[in-house]
Amino acid sequence: MQSLPESGAAEEAANPWNVREVILHTGYTSALGPERWEDALDLSREVEEVTKARGATDLEVARTRFNDCGPLLRLGRYLEASQLLLECRQRFEEASYTRGLGAVLSALADLEDKLGHRAESVRHEQASLRFKYHVGEPRHCAISHFNLANYLMDGGGDPQEAFGHRLAAAAIRFQTGDGHLATTLQALSQDLESFSPGPPPLPANFDELCEIVERVEGVRFRDLFSRLPTENASTGDEAFRKVLELARSEDVEANEAPEELRPLIEALRAAAAAGEDTEELLAVAREQFLSALGQGQEDKVGAVIAVIRRALEKPTPP
Repeated sequence: MQSLPESGAAEEAANPWNVREVILHTGYTSALGPERWEDALDLSREVEEVTKARGATDLEVARTRFNDCGPLLRLGRYLEASQLLLECRQRFEEASYTRGLGAVLSALADLEDKLGHRAESVRHEQASLRFKYHVGEPRHCAISHFNLANYLMDGGGDPQEAFGHRLAAAAIRFQTGDGHLATTLQALSQDLESFSPGPPPLPANFDELCEIVERVEGVRFRDLFSRLPTENASTGDEAFRKVLELARSEDVEANEAPEELRPLIEALRAAAAAGEDTEELLAVAREQFLSALGQGQEDKVGAVIAVIRRALEKPTPP
């Protein structure tokens, strides 16, 4: 693109700057899948340069710069990520950009979690939920419910509240056919297993689930759920029951690794015994699975890796 002229003799069918931004942003998005974080940052900054060159507003530039946040966090560049997020938050507040505020607060929660500040993570994610419910996009609300459950579980929060938010995420994703449902069920399965052999402190029913998650200011879960498709469950109680059944069946399936995975598990056990880093080997296995299955199968691959990881954590069978 750098070698191409900005315009030609013929009438243009599209603005050249728009074409450049779309192509560069597509490259940025493509770099996220295989976790090529440095490439993603390079491409994001090129998008920013094109955006500024066309005279974009401060809000448009901030929205573009916000894309740097994910790669910076994954690279452990927390100070840069913090400065970027605070700048974006200021721009979004000045422009009353509600959707952006929900996203930036969720990213701040992620940052605080990585720094070990769980109380701050919870506070930021709760604030994010307030903005996301104001916008009303179920997919984004489910993300924050799921993340908040993580922070509450990991940080020693109220376990019933954590289960409530996990179930809220699962119910939204179940009703909408969200591609992250498998990951959510896997997490819910692990949550249930962590309380074994005692009973997990689950909400008794859908009404109690609504009461728990709506303790967060601005969350109107019952209203949101009433506007979701009903092909998978016609009522809240039915969705509540079905996601629990699915999570429990997922848990049963996960206890026994499929036969075809056992040679890999044994090889990883041997590598661990020899002092090799199994997490590094699992990352290689993940890339190989993705290469074999193709992009768009991240949830399936994530579930397989979770099964392998759990098998490795168990004692070596006699």
